[in-house]
Amino acid sequence: MFFINSKYKFHYLISSFLLICFNCIFVTIDEGYHFSQDQIDKDILIDSLPVINKKSLNVKNDGIYDTIEKYHQIALQLEQKIKDLKIEIEINKLKLSNINQFLASEYGISGNRAFKEKFKNTSFDCYEVISSNFGKIHFYLNDSAGKNIFSLSNLSSMLKSEHKLLVFATNAGMYTSEHQPQGLYVENRKIRTTLDTRTGLYGNFYIQPNGVFYLDTCEEAGILSTSNIEQELLNSFKYATQSGPMVVVDGKINPNFKEGSENTNIRSGVGINEKGNIVFVISNEKVNFYDFSSFFKYNLKCKNALYLDGAISEAFIPELGRRQNGGMFGPMIGIVK
Repeated sequence: MFFINSKYKFHYLISSFLLICFNCIFVTIDEGYHFSQDQIDKDILIDSLPVINKKSLNVKNDGIYDTIEKYHQIALQLEQKIKDLKIEIEINKLKLSNINQFLASEYGISGNRAFKEKFKNTSFDCYEVISSNFGKIHFYLNDSAGKNIFSLSNLSSMLKSEHKLLVFATNAGMYTSEHQPQGLYVENRKIRTTLDTRTGLYGNFYIQPNGVFYLDTCEEAGILSTSNIEQELLNSFKYATQSGPMVVVDGKINPNFKEGSENTNIRSGVGINEKGNIVFVISNEKVNFYDFSSFFKYNLKCKNALYLDGAISEAFIPELGRRQNGGMFGPMIGIVK
């Protein structure tokens, strides 16, 4: 044993304490913030120092032990919380997987696809219908008593009474204050309202070109500008709705839209992609017309796309957990199984 002059006692004490701290830090880093009795043996940490007259330094070993033990217990508690969180995450992943499997089996239609996608800072909920499933698309305005259906919830209930399951629905374009279709509306080959060819009037509907989304009697789909709708073609429509403006026209963004415009709103629309499939879209955040059009053009690869409506728009897409069921709409589009 040796003794240290009182002159150096303070410096030696500080050095000893720092050595203990560094040992703790290195063990923490090496083991991912996990302390154990094997990693920190308090007696070794103290007794490994050069032998000194501990009484003359007034070293309170118990105080050091207590400090180490305190952080040891904190680290153990944190480690247990991390383990618990990991278990909870795995359980939630399993639950989500089971929910998704249930939704797909309950509402999914083979070939169709419900998905989320983002463009810039805006996310969109989308529903794609392959051409072989076009026959499952129907347009709705009135119930069997001739009264307006109005809401997605009423539509779902009506179909349920007919032993049909609604798997997708949205408003089918603009409507008047009497909740009648604005512009052309065809349901089951019956023309309910005629084509509106007026121009220069106020409102989104009259931003040119406006257009028509249709399904014909051969179950082929298309989106055409109003000026291209001829009587012969009109006679072939099984379902059709007129709206405006067209947001993508022959592969180009509508030239009336301004990039960076501050005119933003929730927006819904429909497009025909390069595969010939129909894609229904609704934004989850407010978006301007230019970015809405860009999403159809660049993300969805649509050559033609039509705006359906703005702030009032809703969509029922249960596969995505989207179950909007409100609205006081005019016509609606639904897909059943």
